[in-house]
Amino acid sequence: MSEQQGKALISGGTGFLGRNLAVRLRAMGREVVVLTRREISDPVPGVGYVRLDLSRRGDVEKEHPELEGTRAFFHLASDVDWATELSPAGLASLRRQVEHPILLLEKLGRSLERVVFSSSMMVYPLVSPQPLREDRDEQPPNFYGAHKLVLEQAGGLWSRRTGRPFVSARIGQVYGPGMRVNRFLLDAVATARRGEPITVFGDGSPQADWLHADDVVDALLACERTGTGVVNVGSGSGTSNRALAEAVVAALGSASRVELLPERPVAPRNQVLDVTRARTWLGWSPRIPLFEGIRTMGTDHA
Repeated sequence: MSEQQGKALISGGTGFLGRNLAVRLRAMGREVVVLTRREISDPVPGVGYVRLDLSRRGDVEKEHPELEGTRAFFHLASDVDWATELSPAGLASLRRQVEHPILLLEKLGRSLERVVFSSSMMVYPLVSPQPLREDRDEQPPNFYGAHKLVLEQAGGLWSRRTGRPFVSARIGQVYGPGMRVNRFLLDAVATARRGEPITVFGDGSPQADWLHADDVVDALLACERTGTGVVNVGSGSGTSNRALAEAVVAALGSASRVELLPERPVAPRNQVLDVTRARTWLGWSPRIPLFEGIRTMGTDHA
């Protein structure tokens, strides 16, 4: 199958990353269907939307003629409530997050040729002295990471049974125009636009691996062209909150200054992804430096 042929199905396609992927696939001339739990107020032109809530088994078991002929499934949806963790609600959520996507794969049938799963760097510990590697470092710090890791394993079993590829992309901290979930970066951008001081609590040293949404979409499309496996999708370098705030000021040409307030402790974090496998296996490397990526958010509204 050519990368520009065949129906693509996206779960989580109404979210920040999923919408970017849907736009790119349509630009490539692909037929795109997005699963959604609610009515869409701002649909992507040319994209079909199907009301199907993956957290509801009854929805998954229904017949959905619009999904027939799906060739590639990009599973980006996630509905884990971190606050529930080990409560009965949390355990039920964990089961749904694994069972229902696998059930959907069975429903899609033999037309389905491959699956690309949006996993997360949260399958790894929050603090590591070295770049995190796919073949050694799994240690989820929360239920979100745990459910991602379990679904990776379930997808691998499905792949071995069916002979169809299942790729798990362990994605770093995604940012870009339209993002809504990382308050620190969003607040820093909004504050820099106003020219006010940007506050960084603690010593500003916790690090994360930041990656622009356009680069993530490139990686997901590269995953569609390969076989079964697990791969890190990140920049390969860590950026502290302090450095991120300083990059925002510089990228937006702001008069803001960065203020450190050490009196409020910040949870330690040092997560940097080893992206060697992405370069060698996918033939992918990020294109957008952090400075340039932040500039794309200059007119974005949080």
